[in-house]
Parts: sequence; structure tokens; C-alpha cells
Amino acid sequence: MITSLMSATVLASPNQAVDVYLLGGQSNATGQGYVRQLPPDCTADPRVRMFHSVRVVSGQPANTWQALGPASEDPTRFGPELGFGNRLAELEPQRQVAIIKHAVSDTGLDGDWNPGRGAADKAAWGPEFAVFVATVEAGLQALRDEGLEPQLRAMLWQQGEHDAARHEGGGPAAAYAENLGHFIARCREQFAAPDMLFCYGLVLPVDDGSEGRALVRQAQRDVAQGSSSARAVSGALLVDGDDLSLRRDDPATPYPQDGIHFGTAGTYHLGMRMAESIHWEKVTRGDLTGDPALDPAPVFWNPPSRYADSVRTFQGIPGIERAPGGRLWATWYTGGTGEGPDNCVVLVSSTDDGANWSPLSLVIDPPDTIRAFDPCLWLDPDGRLWLFYAQSRSWYDGRAGVWAMVTSNPDAAAPNWSPPRRLSHGVMM
Repeated sequence: MITSLMSATVLASPNQAVDVYLLGGQSNATGQGYVRQLPPDCTADPRVRMFHSVRVVSGQPANTWQALGPASEDPTRFGPELGFGNRLAELEPQRQVAIIKHAVSDTGLDGDWNPGRGAADKAAWGPEFAVFVATVEAGLQALRDEGLEPQLRAMLWQQGEHDAARHEGGGPAAAYAENLGHFIARCREQFAAPDMLFCYGLVLPVDDGSEGRALVRQAQRDVAQGSSSARAVSGALLVDGDDLSLRRDDPATPYPQDGIHFGTAGTYHLGMRMAESIHWEKVTRGDLTGDPALDPAPVFWNPPSRYADSVRTFQGIPGIERAPGGRLWATWYTGGTGEGPDNCVVLVSSTDDGANWSPLSLVIDPPDTIRAFDPCLWLDPDGRLWLFYAQSRSWYDGRAGVWAMVTSNPDAAAPNWSPPRRLSHGVMM
């Protein structure tokens, strides 16, 4: 399994821009997912590259660019990098993606990751921040040496458990909001990336009743972009992982009491959610093409409750198709109270000729005032199932556009779909 995840790297062309993402934190950033428990078809996308510090183990040399693969405290484990890299490559297939990782278990933001007052304040830097800076600078320079143009897009951060455990007398837990805000500002300053997004996951999903947990989680919410707190930071994206599986949930786990660390599926999906959060924000900002209507919309594989049947008030333009093995697929568009910017496309399936239908298999929901509508299913002569849909700004922008996704295993309950691809202007019904 480890070998299958170490795919050959596809190198970018010289002088080509490369989107770089930084990954840091403590034990849930190093990652406690186990490679052996991943599904057999869960392989690393060969389009994604990775560079890591000497404190991270991948089975490959540290401080060198390599193929995306498991990189944690030993080669049997992985962190959010796998789900993140794979998902972002799906969402942004036209972009070159590179990840630089440094993470160490049981480290705190107030000490180990202390960024000091500025770039010249190295005497105050915590040991892990110093290694992080050196690793990032080495990774960026290595890309430049290849003739590439690295562009820092976002930082992924999974940390806070260490600080939450130290809350007596106004300690690190009470200061976490201030420290996190300062850390974000310093990372942007350190790497001359003032617009770099900062995506971080909510920690400690199991409520142990401790004051430290409450303080750190509230601090994380306060710093998030759009919060009502004076601590809110633009471009700080908080990912909620309270529903993700934990290490105590893993099959035959040796850690049946561990409610702190995400398990195999939880770690992978944490990375996916971070990718979706960052992609959504970039699309909303118009950072991809400058026109969100021309960018692929986010695809939700585990649709949140806002798409549930119980809250649906409108639907239209249904389509149906049968896979070679008999599974029925049905699609339609919904969202809002009628045709308009809230529209999204949904997909379900049935294995008993329509007597019962699955929960939503996926939701395609563009951001802002972009709508997805008029979906259509087609089984091609090779047995592949296609999902076509239209995408337009508001009700109709005079251009619209036909998009397509395709799967070669349509009889599976959860097929592997290709990323959305724009085919042309117009609408297809």
C-alpha cells in the first residue's frame, strides 16, 4: 500500500507557476491515519508534489521534492496532506499543486511555534517555527532552481491541543486567540505573502468538560474570517471536524480511548475539507480565472445538512439513467425557492428499480451568485456514466456553460468521478 501511494512525480514545465501550500501543527497535523486501513483504490495523485522537514518521515529523503505520499511520524501513517492533495487536484486540475510540511507532536503555539515579533527577532523564535521557516525557504528555493515560479496560496494548520492542556492562571489556552492571530500575521509577513489564506481545523472534538478545551475552541472561532469577534482575521478559514472519525473508531485500534486524534478516515477527510474550504474561498474571491462562473464549482461528496430532503423547497429538470449492472441514477437541480443564484445540482442512486433511493451522493454548488442547473445523465457506449449540467451567473448571464463529469464505475455506490470540466458556452437539456 505504501508503494502504491508513492506515485511518480509529474514535473511542472519550466517557468510555470506552482501553487504552494504549507502544512504545520502538532500530532493531528503529523497525522495518525494508518496507510494499511486506506481503501485499495486510495492512491496519491501523481500531479501533486511534496517537500518535508527532517522531523517528518515519508520513506523518502527530507528536504527534497518528491511525489505526494504518506508523511507522518513513520511511513505507516499519514496526515492531512493525502486528502488535501488529492481533493485539491480534483477541484483544480489545471493547477500545479505543491505541499511543504513540517509538524511535530505535542508542540505548543506559545513556545515551540512562537514566531517572535518579526523576521529579525530570531532569538525569540520557537524551535519548531525556526525549522518550519528553514524548510519552507528551502522548498521554495528548490522550485525556483527548477525554473518554476512558486506562489504561496494557503497554509494548513492543525494545532491547539497542547495549549488547551495548559490553562491555569491565564496560560496559553486563554491567550490562544491572540497568539493565533499573531501567528497568522507573522507567517504572512515571514514569507512575503500578505494574501495567503490560513485554513485550520477545530480541535478536541470530544467534550471533556475542561476549561482549556472551551477556551481554545472559542479562540479558534473568534479568529475565523466573518466571526463577530474583534479577533477575526481576513482569510482565516475554520474547518469543523467534530463529526470526523477518531483513532478510537479505527478497526482493531490499539487506542480505544483516544478521542483527541482523528482516525484514518477522519484524517483523510480533514484534508479534503481543508482543500474544499480553500478552493471555495479562492473561487469566491475570483482568484482562479477572475470569473467564478468559468471556474469548476465545488463538489460536495458528503453533503452537509443544508442540502437535506427536509429543507428542500424546490426542484426541477430531473434526469435518469441506468448503469450496466442495473443501478439507477437520478439527478435534478434544487436550492432556493425557484430558478436563481441559489441553485445546485444533486445526484442519487437506487439498486431496487427506484423503490428506494440513496441519500445525496454528491452536490454541485457554485459560490456567490453562480448557479448550477439543468443536469442530464448519459451512459456512453463504453459503459461510462456522464453527468452534464449548466453553470451561469444569476438566472442567465447570456453565456452560461456546459460542464461534465464522468465515471467508469457507475455501478458502485460511490463511483470515482472525474473533476468538472467546462465543454462550451450554452445550456444542454
